[in-house]
Order: sequence, then C-alpha cells, then structure tokens
Amino acid sequence: MRREKHVLSLLFVIAAIAAAFLLTSSSQLRADQAYILTSATTTARNNSYALGQVFTPVQDFTVTALGAFDDQGDGFQTPGGIPVGIFRQSDHALLASTTVTDSGTLSSDDFRFANISPIALQAGVQYQVQAVNESDVYSLAGTFGFGTYDSSPLFTDQGYQFSADTALDPNNTLVVSSSGHLWMANFLISVPEPSTVFLAGLG
Repeated sequence: MRREKHVLSLLFVIAAIAAAFLLTSSSQLRADQAYILTSATTTARNNSYALGQVFTPVQDFTVTALGAFDDQGDGFQTPGGIPVGIFRQSDHALLASTTVTDSGTLSSDDFRFANISPIALQAGVQYQVQAVNESDVYSLAGTFGFGTYDSSPLFTDQGYQFSADTALDPNNTLVVSSSGHLWMANFLISVPEPSTVFLAGLG
C-alpha cells in the first residue's frame, strides 16, 4: 500500500512537471521566428561585419526577442556575445538592441534568442535587423546557394546590406542587394490575437 502511494505521488509530480512544461512551450510558440534555416548552411568568416537583413511588415506586429546565428549551437566565439539591433531604414533610428549570449534560447536551426522589451513595427515601413559577427562565423544561406531559408509571411524579405564593422551601424552600405540571404540576425514575432484586437477597437 505504501509503495502504491509512493508511485502515485511520483506520477503526480511527473504530471505536474509535464503540465508546466506544456504551458511554457505554448507561451513560447506564440512568438514566430522571422527567419528559419531550412537546410544545412555553409559558414564563413573573413572579417567582422555589420550584417543586416532588410524587410517590410505586411501587417503590424511586435518583436519580442532578437537573435543571432550560433553555428552548431555550441556557443559563440565572440567574448560577451553578439550585438543585434533593429533599425528603421528611413531615418536610421535604432529601435531596439541587445547582446545575445550563450544563455539565449537556442532554436533547432542554431539561432539563439534574447528577450527584449517588446517593440511594435508598422506595416509598410522598412526596417533592418542587424547583427555583428565579430569573432563568429556567419551563414551563407540564400543567394550564394550554400543553404536555404524561409522568412515569415508577416513581412516581405527585401534583401540585405553589410559593411566591415565591429559595432551596430545603420550606414552599413558597403554592399546592398535585393537578393534573399540569411546572414546572422533574426528575431521573434508576436501578433495580437483577433479577440485582443477586437476588444481594443471597442475601447
């Protein structure tokens, strides 16, 4: 009898942990990854660059985290982590930035993410998400044919730009291209649920 009670208690604890895990997973799934590697990618590093992807939202959404590519998911080579930021292209305003470290949440395609204070991006406005690789390799997925990626349907992927740099730089225009390419930076998206938008409209 005592053994049965012990087994039941153990099962209760396991069930409670599983329920907590599911709740945590569900809350994380509300944030969509902006860019996703869909195949293995070749990597390279021949300098430190401010590597940016340019995009325009097709609807309003909120950015909840910024991310950086961590090759093989084994931690960054750059001491202190990778600087990542989002700029508005029209006036080069830095809207949010953080440093993504080894403690960041790792995705299945080797991007690490660090939470930020949520920022709202507007439909029809062009932005750039940028990361500085410093001592780390960057992805060659996309234009050069060394891997493939997808981008969220919530924005239009409008190419990339970069320049040699060791810090975030909105004027990273040494190379500018409208071709699709996933270098280093990423972010997580949250979209208001329809009921939330409806209630806000009633207010």
